[in-house]
Amino acid sequence: MAKRKAKRKSNEEVEAKTQAKTDVDVNSQFTGRVLPFLIIGVAAVIFIVIVATMTTNQGKTDIQNNQLAPPMTGVEKFVVGQMAVSQAALSTFKLEELSGTDCVNTIVTEFRKLNGIAVVRADYSNKLLEVKYDPAKVTPDQIVEALKKADHPGQLTNQFINSN
Repeated sequence: MAKRKAKRKSNEEVEAKTQAKTDVDVNSQFTGRVLPFLIIGVAAVIFIVIVATMTTNQGKTDIQNNQLAPPMTGVEKFVVGQMAVSQAALSTFKLEELSGTDCVNTIVTEFRKLNGIAVVRADYSNKLLEVKYDPAKVTPDQIVEALKKADHPGQLTNQFINSN
């Protein structure tokens, strides 16, 4: 009887070890199959949260309550090219729109194609553009055409930019 108890106990221990091993195998199979999907799912949720946050915060630094930033004021100087001072002519153009540096940068890009303009000064408050150019290479009419190409039409004026 003692041998039977020992054998039964031994069988129970073997069954318990086998069951524990089976549980570990099932758990590792489950983990091995599910873990990658779980990681991908968590990454997808994090990605969605980041995108949603970026979308809702987009533009809040530049535009608050659907109001655009006020137009720039003051006078700003841009160097377009080089030329001898003795050759320089100075003309001022009144533009339909001149609200900031982006406008002037677009204009300067067109002016560089003319190859005869040295300096541009922009007066944002009065929408004036003062152009120092070589009259042997560029005419005021060519400057007006370049302004049109830059989508900032303007015309020659007798107004001047204050030298502040």
